[in-house]
Amino acid sequence: MEACYEKSQLILRKSLCSLAAIISLVALLSSPVTFKMYEVKDYASSLIDTFANQSDGSAMSIAVKAAVESGLKQDLVDQLPDKVEISESHLSLYRLVSRYRQNKRLQSSNLKLPAKNKVQLFMDDLILYLVNSELNVHEGELQ
Repeated sequence: MEACYEKSQLILRKSLCSLAAIISLVALLSSPVTFKMYEVKDYASSLIDTFANQSDGSAMSIAVKAAVESGLKQDLVDQLPDKVEISESHLSLYRLVSRYRQNKRLQSSNLKLPAKNKVQLFMDDLILYLVNSELNVHEGELQ
């Protein structure tokens, strides 16, 4: 009788430990990872200047040069928020990396970029270009 009681206690402890481990794993995978960026306008302005000074002949650098030369740069920058905050779960970040590995590039729908007007569409294209460029550079490090 005593051995049966100890065996049931052991099974109960193992079950509770397994349940706690499963709950911890679910909480870890579903908890948000938050990216915050302050001084977005200053950063965007410096990025636009960097692209405008490039002479690689890409469509993005040509578009940025045209925006700078036409005086639209400040209008573009002024429409950006002062702070950007993105919250994603570990699982959604894994899915994002999986989509990148599958297609070798991300789309604006993958990053959930807003495109309410043409200025935001232009900035979304710029952000998407930068993200895809950086992902291509660091492709071997993605896990």
